[in-house]
Amino acid sequence: MKTVVIGVFMTVLAVAGPSQVSAQQLQGFVTGGSSAGENGEQFPTIGGGVLVDVARGWVSVGGQGDVFFSNGYATGRGGVLAQANVIGRRAVRPFIVGGFAWGEDAGSTFGAGIEVWSGRVGFRASVQDYRTHPLGFDVVDCIQRGDTESFCDARLREAKPGTKHQPSVQFGIVWR
Repeated sequence: MKTVVIGVFMTVLAVAGPSQVSAQQLQGFVTGGSSAGENGEQFPTIGGGVLVDVARGWVSVGGQGDVFFSNGYATGRGGVLAQANVIGRRAVRPFIVGGFAWGEDAGSTFGAGIEVWSGRVGFRASVQDYRTHPLGFDVVDCIQRGDTESFCDARLREAKPGTKHQPSVQFGIVWR
């Protein structure tokens, strides 16, 4: 019985779900650049995402993911994105972007950028500030890991809770 209910539910979702119409312009982008970590280090970054234009091209919504590299180590973050396009669909389109990402150095983001279109392909540049809110340093956890109490006390004085800013600068291509 469960299989039948699931099958009917999935069929209803497929038939009645939202579909792309001509006003919703799907676009993808791939970028490369540099991102800062919580401690100010700079990491080479590659990223990409997908956006759908809504509200006659004045707003775009979608997702974005980034991968960071450091001495053979790679990690990343990904999340949701909303983009307010200062100019509707034009050859040059400045935008303001905001969203939230999960993963390494996760948090909210806010920024701006520009797209320069030539037909169905264009150039995309953006500057974003990812913000995290670390809780600080746990001395008990530090001591339980086997570190000395003096080392843990020194780390506690260095680690202050608050907002950390992680600017990201990216350049790449965009297509429709």
